[in-house]
Amino acid sequence: MNTPSRPRAAPTVVRVRSDNDVFQTLEALRDNRSKRNQRRAFLVEGVRAINQALLHGWRIEAFVHDAGRALSDWARGLLAAGHAERHIVLTEALMARLSARDDTSELLACVALPDDDPARIDARVAARMAAGEQLAPLVVLFDRPASPGTLGSLIRSCDALGADGVLVAGHGADVYDPECVRASTGSLFAVPSVRIHQREVLDRWLAGFAGRWPGLRCGGADERGEARVDAHDFRVPTLLLLGNETWGLSAAKPARFHELYRIPQQGAASTLQV
Repeated sequence: MNTPSRPRAAPTVVRVRSDNDVFQTLEALRDNRSKRNQRRAFLVEGVRAINQALLHGWRIEAFVHDAGRALSDWARGLLAAGHAERHIVLTEALMARLSARDDTSELLACVALPDDDPARIDARVAARMAAGEQLAPLVVLFDRPASPGTLGSLIRSCDALGADGVLVAGHGADVYDPECVRASTGSLFAVPSVRIHQREVLDRWLAGFAGRWPGLRCGGADERGEARVDAHDFRVPTLLLLGNETWGLSAAKPARFHELYRIPQQGAASTLQV
C-alpha cells in the first residue's frame, strides 16, 4: 500500500510502563464516545486501516507499539518515516490490553477526528469533477444507525459502489467506534462520513446541495416502497436515505423527499440488514 512520502518532524517518544494517564486516555479513546469527541481523536487498528488513513491524508497524532516486540518492516518503516507527532511505547501487557485482537497488533494509530462538516462531501464531489469525472453525485444518508458494525459495513459498500459521502443523522452508532472503523476495512478514510445531529444543519446543507445540483432526487429505501430501486436513474444527482435497522426511516424526512424504493428479494427475510 502507498503512504505519503513527505515526513514530519522527529516525533516525541513517550514510554509508558504502568496504567497511567497516558494509557487511560488511549483506553478512553477506544471505549468512550464522549472522550473521543472531547479529545478529537480515535484509535485505529489494522494494517489496511492505518495505511488508508495515511494514504488519504488523515493526521496521525501518535503511533502506539510494544517496547519489546520485534516489529515488521511495515511497522518499522512507518515509525521511521515520522508520520506521527508522538510514538507511545507500551509494555507487552499494556499493548495486549489496548489491542482488540486475540493476536495483539504490533502497531496502533491515534488519529485526529475531522470536522463534522458536510462540506467535506462537497469537496469530494468537486475534486471528482475537477479530475474530469462526470458521474452525478450520490450521497447516502443513514438515519440513526443502531449498530457500529452495520454502519462500518455500509461505509465500505458506499466506497465500493462509488458514493461521494455518507451522512449519519440522529443519535445512533458512532462513526469512530472501533467496531465501525474495523468493519469499514479502511473505507472510512476514503469516503467522507459525516455525523449530523441537528435537523437544521442537514436541511441547510441539502438546500445548498440541491441548488448546486438541479434535479437532485431524494429517495428512501423501505420494504414498503412502491418503486423498485433498480428503476431509479442514478445518472441524476441522488440522495439515498437508509433507515434504522429496526425502525426504518424516521418521520423527519427532508422536505425535498420524493419517493420510497424497495429492493426486490426472495425468501422469508423482510429486509437486507438496513
